Amino acid sequence: MQKAYFEYDGYKVHYTLIGNGAKHLLAFNGYGQEGVVYKAFETSLGMEYTIIAFDLFHHGESHYPRGLAPDTALELDLFKAMLESLLNRLGIDTFGLMGYSMGGRICLQLLTIFGNRVTELYLFAPDGIKRSNGYAFGTYTLVGKALFKLMVDAGGIMLAGLKLGNRLGIVNSKAHAFFVTQVNTKEKRRKLYNTWQTYRRFKPNLDTVAAILNTGQVKLHLFTGKYDKVLPPWTVNRLLKKLTINTVNNQLQSGHDLISLKTSAYLERYVDYRK
Repeated sequence: MQKAYFEYDGYKVHYTLIGNGAKHLLAFNGYGQEGVVYKAFETSLGMEYTIIAFDLFHHGESHYPRGLAPDTALELDLFKAMLESLLNRLGIDTFGLMGYSMGGRICLQLLTIFGNRVTELYLFAPDGIKRSNGYAFGTYTLVGKALFKLMVDAGGIMLAGLKLGNRLGIVNSKAHAFFVTQVNTKEKRRKLYNTWQTYRRFKPNLDTVAAILNTGQVKLHLFTGKYDKVLPPWTVNRLLKKLTINTVNNQLQSGHDLISLKTSAYLERYVDYRK
């Protein structure tokens, strides 16, 4: 495992190299994690792939340029150019994408951006398939953004709203507990706000995604947690219904936390079967 950085137009991007396989996977972590989380897959995937696991901005050691507001949206063209500069430096032409939760949404968007350079797509409990009204309101509307920003300072309002949603049955108990751990301090609420605003341009068009996958040139590997209350297995159905290729939703005996040694053990069997 090797850690490295690169800079582009003032942006500092930290990534971890995991495994030493001939093929490459660009990997994106879920919210609240760092790229090194994919070390859990070193045993199962590291012989076939070299995983380039990035820290999302506002996570780990990836940072915005000095003087740039942390809630500035990351433009897709800029992000593409940023990754292309690294790919050119490393001599990588084609590659796979791997993403968990929020990282899955990033991968779906990158699939539409990089097109035929992408060979495989590993998705674990991916965000970006099922529309989240709360995310859309707090990220894409002026009123929602203003309220979200207010809640960063007035955290009690956000916590009270989650509690009320739980009592009304809108937010189940496990999801409630998960979200509370992400907003129970001002620092965490600011991180959530900045991260959501940073990646608000990442809105993958499922018709475009499906059209690419239906060519059969990109192999989809899909994994969900049977007991996931944050992004339940059925949330991927909007995409699956659009696919004409044979695709299996591998439902693991797990909750939302899929980047784990337990999942890696499943992947070892999955990779052997696939071969």
